Amino acid sequence: MHKAKNMDSIGAGLRGAASLLAMTLALGGASQAWAQDGAAPPVAEAPAPQETPAAADDPYSGDIVVTAQFKQQRLQDTPLSISAISGDMMEARGIRDVAEVAKSVPNVYVERQVAGTGAGASAYIRGIGQSDPHFAVEPGVGIYVDDVYYGVISGSLFETMDLDRTEILRGPQGTLAGKNSIGGAIKLYSRKPDETTDGYVEIGYGRFNRINARAAANFTILPQKLYVRLSASNRRADGYLTRLDYGCVTGSTQFPNQRTDTSCKIGTEGGQQVFSARAAIRWLVADGIENNFIIDTIQDDSENPAGKLTVQNAAWAGTNNFMTPNGSYTNYATYIGDPGLPSQFSYAPKTTMHGWGFSNNLSADLGGVTLQSITGYRVSNTYFPVDLDVSPADVLDQIWTLDHKQFTQELRLSGDFANKLVEWTVGGFYYDAKGYSRTRLNLRGGLLPGGGGVDLRSLTDDPINTSSKSVFGQVMVHPVSAMSLTGAIRYTKDKKTYLFHRYAVDGSLHPTLGSLDGVTGVFDGDRVDYRLAADYKVTKDVLIYAQYATGFKGGGINPRPYFPSQVVPFEPETLVSYEAGFKSDLFDRAVRLNAAVFHNVFKNVQGKINSCPAITPNNAAGPCAAATNIGDARINGAEAELEIRTGGLLINASLGYLDFKYTKVLPFTGVSLDMTNVYTPEWTASGGIQYSVDAGSLGEITPRFDISYLSATYSDPVNTALTRIDPRALANAQITWDTKKDWTVILGVTNVFGTFKYINYYQTGTPVYNAQIGQPTRPREWLLTVKRRF
Repeated sequence: MHKAKNMDSIGAGLRGAASLLAMTLALGGASQAWAQDGAAPPVAEAPAPQETPAAADDPYSGDIVVTAQFKQQRLQDTPLSISAISGDMMEARGIRDVAEVAKSVPNVYVERQVAGTGAGASAYIRGIGQSDPHFAVEPGVGIYVDDVYYGVISGSLFETMDLDRTEILRGPQGTLAGKNSIGGAIKLYSRKPDETTDGYVEIGYGRFNRINARAAANFTILPQKLYVRLSASNRRADGYLTRLDYGCVTGSTQFPNQRTDTSCKIGTEGGQQVFSARAAIRWLVADGIENNFIIDTIQDDSENPAGKLTVQNAAWAGTNNFMTPNGSYTNYATYIGDPGLPSQFSYAPKTTMHGWGFSNNLSADLGGVTLQSITGYRVSNTYFPVDLDVSPADVLDQIWTLDHKQFTQELRLSGDFANKLVEWTVGGFYYDAKGYSRTRLNLRGGLLPGGGGVDLRSLTDDPINTSSKSVFGQVMVHPVSAMSLTGAIRYTKDKKTYLFHRYAVDGSLHPTLGSLDGVTGVFDGDRVDYRLAADYKVTKDVLIYAQYATGFKGGGINPRPYFPSQVVPFEPETLVSYEAGFKSDLFDRAVRLNAAVFHNVFKNVQGKINSCPAITPNNAAGPCAAATNIGDARINGAEAELEIRTGGLLINASLGYLDFKYTKVLPFTGVSLDMTNVYTPEWTASGGIQYSVDAGSLGEITPRFDISYLSATYSDPVNTALTRIDPRALANAQITWDTKKDWTVILGVTNVFGTFKYINYYQTGTPVYNAQIGQPTRPREWLLTVKRRF
């Protein structure tokens, strides 16, 4: 039955691709031409910029063109809190993935997910996001690649491979980006093929036997008609945290011996093995019609993220000390379940994600009206295990497999009238996803092997179906040349269906959890979002703006019930945001300063709680790992970004402030009014400086230094001293030699000062066991990269 469903999904994707191709051919004779010079697909154009753009070959000009408002606009002419960084600047800063991009953006938190929760990113913008990797709980920050929405967190820690630019939009994008972009959106745009025949090969070697390799090439198949761009990346490195045999280190004979040689080392964590590839095909079908097709794959076979035991309980640890010294990159994880029992088993300490997909972006000028069709189909298969006690003891083992398929289709029509006095866009969006959540849960009833209590060792196999449909529209009016007034609306209807199955580890119906087998949970809801905005060019270099905007994140059903009483719905998060800001280029464009202030009304805040007696039989504290609504909050904040360019000097800095305050909490959650949301630092800051030195015939040499700072955050909605993540500042440095011809050599060092801090925590969902994993920062690393352009 599963195979049949999978084939249905694949068939739907192929039918969508076929219909798109047919549409492309049907439009082959339409309308007016645009210049075939490698520009973005034609959309309603912005009013002519009121200042002279910087030279196109200056990667630090800041004149990046973005499409956040369904039209092409210079970044500085876009009345939104949006940060954009070009592919050239990402290379100049040594940025390799989305998390590194986010470190320079105020009020943005993006980190690799906590140890044992999958290959993805936990993303929060202005205190709103999602860290739960289960695709039944949707992201709060929308992630888009080439305008295709990614509906799951797994696999979302994208590499910045062969990108044209990255855009990070802060604040609710309910009418613009749309689905689940209540906190904001992260958008990546790959380089488009063009008539230039070029390419590059890049290879790097660094600490922990790191080998990074990238390559890309652009080809013309038919002049002025058909272009192809191919790119690939392979990244591998040994693990940086050493797993030690507990008996070897301590002399204990209580636990199985895993040594394979005379050392105490039995393995590592944090190793990487990631391959990705992309093929982009750009077809200039006819005058006014352009089609861009992209197919890509990622094969991530990395080790588990590094994790250390930070909390243990004598009830299960006894007199043993399973916590290795703080500051050391070591642990005692064994990845053995039921040690010493006839049912003993082992599992691989791997966090893998295998995925592929395609997207098709068709743009056609129909004579005063522009049609844009964006189609996407994606498949991902994620595996991740959790050895929650990170020791040879056996508190809780979880082995997760998440299989996910999604199909998306968006249509937009854009135009204008009265000589661009009014610009408009209308459209629709459709999302259909099918997934399976499969788990081996190893949670014995007692704290000791064979202890009395409810035996929750089980297998799960839960199909989850999600659909979302929306229609939207936007009107922009320019009553005078320096002013724009914008109104937008979007209607969305979501539906999710969950079917729960619970089996014993031998495949039979579970004697205790079997009451959940066949239970179905359904969430069905709709929502209308609005945006009203005004902006005004005070001078040709200063823009002021204000907006009222709303957004939401879909509700659902608790995806991890242990009892039928825990199959409960949670409501959508909603947000109302008031924002005002300005953007400025000063002193003949030598200084750029952008800033904004905002007030958010945040309702039905979602989170995962580890104690839920209100929905557990006999009012027990656990077991529980429930997704639920926590309460309401208000968020006040401010942010600023500064850039200074003069001669060869470039300085950039950012500062963000968040004041998150609960105004209402639900008593059964254990959250109190004085607590804050997870991964919501009060302060974020970053700074970078570089200076390019002309080396004559040798080219150019540029040293650069970057530092980023996050104040304290919490990893759990119930804020305690144990779940507090200390403030941290991390610094990177590199020096670049560019021959200005064919070669670039970069020597970079990350975590320059060797800072050891925890970036997140993961707690057991059963309070009585009292165990916690902390994921440490990566140690100091160096990387030497050589790039050859041709």
